[in-house]
Amino acid sequence: KDFKLEWFICNRRAYTEYNSEEVPEGELVYTGPELRVKVDYVGKYIKLVITDRKSSADPTVCFSLAPVRPGLPRLDDIQLLGEPAETHTLTVLYVYFGHTEGPTIIRWFRDNVEIESARGNKGYVSCFEDVGHRISCQVTPVRCDGTKGTSR
Repeated sequence: KDFKLEWFICNRRAYTEYNSEEVPEGELVYTGPELRVKVDYVGKYIKLVITDRKSSADPTVCFSLAPVRPGLPRLDDIQLLGEPAETHTLTVLYVYFGHTEGPTIIRWFRDNVEIESARGNKGYVSCFEDVGHRISCQVTPVRCDGTKGTSR
């Protein structure tokens, strides 16, 4: 371990060869070989300071050229709750990842044909027409900026 790696999060970008502005201080968030990016870092810049422990030379400073962007929206732990019986409510639950959730698309189906009246609802009240048919739900995660993830 001849090198010390320190990771900082900064609100603004560092200088370039065309801009002699000072390097932003930033907040030290981790010391070690790799940084796990967190949702709090979205929109901010990453600065890495590398210090050679065996040298008296100034540390090397590296900077991200663009701010951290959120990953694609995704869903985990999707569950369909409720009793599949006439007049009972079926509810879809899920855990959303991918920065701030936007207008996630929810579609309900009867034997693979969309039930238009249920579009966008997390809950669906089954009716007489559903008896003997397969009811399913498809959820497409959407981030607040309109970016869509994979439907499940």
